[in-house]
Amino acid sequence: YNGVRNICVIIKNNADIHMIDETLHMHTLLLASQNKAIIYNDLIKEGQEFSYSAYVSTYLDVFAPDASSSDYHVEYNLGKTGETKEHLGKKCVVYKGQYIKGVYATEYTPYTEVRTDLEIWAIAGDYSVYKSYWHTINGLQIPGYVAKYTYNQNGSLPLFGKLSSYVASELKEMNARKVTDEEMSVPEGYKIK
Repeated sequence: YNGVRNICVIIKNNADIHMIDETLHMHTLLLASQNKAIIYNDLIKEGQEFSYSAYVSTYLDVFAPDASSSDYHVEYNLGKTGETKEHLGKKCVVYKGQYIKGVYATEYTPYTEVRTDLEIWAIAGDYSVYKSYWHTINGLQIPGYVAKYTYNQNGSLPLFGKLSSYVASELKEMNARKVTDEEMSVPEGYKIK
């Protein structure tokens, strides 16, 4: 996707999350308490439901530090820089590092890897977050809330070839309020498979 996207993230009871991509009209409900992940579109009023754990580990934890498997390995060296920055009037701790995901060679494909350079500004202070929040930031395991982050990816993937991607994200506002049950459910009249 090339362009600006606005995404609203609603968190209820520190575990359940509703991500609303206002640009693409896509909703992602991460209902850890019910072991469900539901994605749907508010224009066509259709969507799909998955197992929570299968969905987040496949699609939302691309930068999880413990993602190694028999098919690929991960090198993860993200850490505090000692720097602080300010965003939205809040002091932020700066993290930098690199995430390298290598796919092992097979009989048909050579070894390939994708290198990702990361910079994250996390709001300083005693903000504890439930681990489901990490799924909203690609599995980055950062204490507290992320105010800004960038990642720059370069590498290659089997069958797909060269990969190059740059993403910059920043928090526009953060509001504490009571979240209703309706905000954590699919509206009536939607077809969910």
